[in-house]
Amino acid sequence: MLFLLFMMAAMLILAIVLLCSQPDDATGAGGDGKAGTDKPDDGKAAPTTLEGALVAQLISGEITQAQYRIAVARLAKRDDERNPMTVPKDDRPESCA
Repeated sequence: MLFLLFMMAAMLILAIVLLCSQPDDATGAGGDGKAGTDKPDDGKAAPTTLEGALVAQLISGEITQAQYRIAVARLAKRDDERNPMTVPKDDRPESCA
């Protein structure tokens, strides 16, 4: 019984030490009270695709709807030239058609 109490106390102390050693979000990575050097997370991720960048510009008002449509049409044309899609042949037997 005494052994179980000792083990529970040791696990409690270990948990407290581990929780206290983790850095705070507000204090940065070191946990020394100094602010971190990372940019604050404002909840907005940077777009990772050209389409995402165009949508972000459209929403922020940097481009008009007409400019957005022209840019997307050019992007689709470029994509079609670089990666053309082909329609598969009709290889079914005549009995299935």
